[in-house]
Amino acid sequence: KVPVLVMHSRADGLVAYRHAEKNFAAANEPKLLWEIAGDHNYFLEAGRERYLEGLNRFFSMIEERGASRKK
Repeated sequence: KVPVLVMHSRADGLVAYRHAEKNFAAANEPKLLWEIAGDHNYFLEAGRERYLEGLNRFFSMIEERGASRKK
């Protein structure tokens, strides 16, 4: 059981978004499904800020979980 971040774009022409949803559903907590923009290899060009926001949210979630376990 490790934290899981699933990032995916509905505009991905190679891997369908439903695969991200299935992987997310199968994962244990803690987990985060974060929708980004852009095609398979061009997600940073389409939405770098959204991508970074998802990473920051995930890291914050992990930090909060760790802090609550120490109490």
